[in-house]
Amino acid sequence: MVLPTWAERAFEKHRPRGAGNDEPDPERLEWWEGCKQRFVQHWADLDAKSWRVPDEHSCYVALRRNVIVEPPDFVRMCILETVLDLAWDHSVGDSPDRVTPAVKELESLNAKIASKAGELASLFRQRDQLRFDNGVEDYETDYAALDAFDLWDALELTINLPHVARWAYVAQHETARFLNIARSQSRTKPRWPDLLDQVAGRSVRAAAPSDAGDIAVHASRTNATEWSRWGRRLLGTLDDWSGTFPRGFLRGCLTGAHLACLLEVALDAPPEAFNKRQMERLAESYDRRNKS
Repeated sequence: MVLPTWAERAFEKHRPRGAGNDEPDPERLEWWEGCKQRFVQHWADLDAKSWRVPDEHSCYVALRRNVIVEPPDFVRMCILETVLDLAWDHSVGDSPDRVTPAVKELESLNAKIASKAGELASLFRQRDQLRFDNGVEDYETDYAALDAFDLWDALELTINLPHVARWAYVAQHETARFLNIARSQSRTKPRWPDLLDQVAGRSVRAAAPSDAGDIAVHASRTNATEWSRWGRRLLGTLDDWSGTFPRGFLRGCLTGAHLACLLEVALDAPPEAFNKRQMERLAESYDRRNKS
């Protein structure tokens, strides 16, 4: 079986490449070759010719100005690219299962960070009061040494860290001038407690996934299987092309049977993992949530 040109383009865009003259990662290249071979073997089952891609559409006007592929084939290529992205996610263990627990953990961590920041601000204030009331200090032997307990010293120490060296080099004159002004002014200046107060007082914000496919998975409030979560991720990811196509356009080109077959091949799933009716139900529930 020979893949059509648009499908070859999609696979070529996903072909792993090394940096510079380096060879691509052998494991990723092996995955890519195996994935492509799987699609070649099952291409007739995918029945791409029956995808309901319109010959003409208002969004094709912009496509004809910006892409060299004929719009209908570009639509097909985008669908396949979306599925290949999911195939790669699956191969590296980037499962939809992680989304909801990650959201809950982020919200929990945010609350803990805010609480601990308040506690730390209180400790800094207690330290300042103790020093002021009793005339005690904790200077280093070298009085010129930077002290991380001082906000400006901490900033300067951070700027010297290796992983920010490039940023520090570009901004060296501005940061040096800023630190000089901050330290030399006699006016009241911010200290660690003031900074930590901002963290402690941060307004509570609901955590949520940022990826459209993960949003679709997280939005489901019903019991889900491993495979149905992958189905929801595909539905959401197909809609994530809304900057290029109208919302729902790519998904509208595929029936439940098309979606089920694409997922089965992409994820190398067992034959019973996906079916036409299951994908139709997932699409219906996905649409209901987006309309509410």
